[in-house]
Amino acid sequence: MPRAILLLLILATHSIVASSQAEVKVSPDRPPPAPQFALKDFEGRVARLNDYKGKIVVINFWATWCAPCLAEIPEFVRLQRSYRNRGIQVIGVTYPPVNPARVRRLAVKSRINYPLLFGNRRIAKLYGVTNLLPVTIIVDRQGRLEARIDGVTDLQEVKKFLQ
Repeated sequence: MPRAILLLLILATHSIVASSQAEVKVSPDRPPPAPQFALKDFEGRVARLNDYKGKIVVINFWATWCAPCLAEIPEFVRLQRSYRNRGIQVIGVTYPPVNPARVRRLAVKSRINYPLLFGNRRIAKLYGVTNLLPVTIIVDRQGRLEARIDGVTDLQEVKKFLQ
């Protein structure tokens, strides 16, 4: 049991250290298309990236065990509230493994006002997401990868891409 606790502490520290130094990567002049996905939400409905065509999509990969991920959720709630009428859509994608009941409790407690989709290893791999979370991807209105933010998202940085 003490080994398991030590391992969890090491992983949590590694996640916090890695994510506290966010790195923004901007796509080249002609960014590639964003990988398409079809992921389920709480009600079992399938959401696709194409459903948001014409909008700027902010995809946040996160996990319930990731403290920095949880810390930035209120910022994404505010972003969604402030920018939804301007064609901006925040989407939360869970990083596997996922405990649906825990995700649902967190969504209610945090008053998440944007879609939460259950991610899988395939979508994580397509977007180059590992267990070093959070990772935020910005997809432009044409469905192309505009930017990638590794680590805790600075919403001032995100707002630059939304202008």
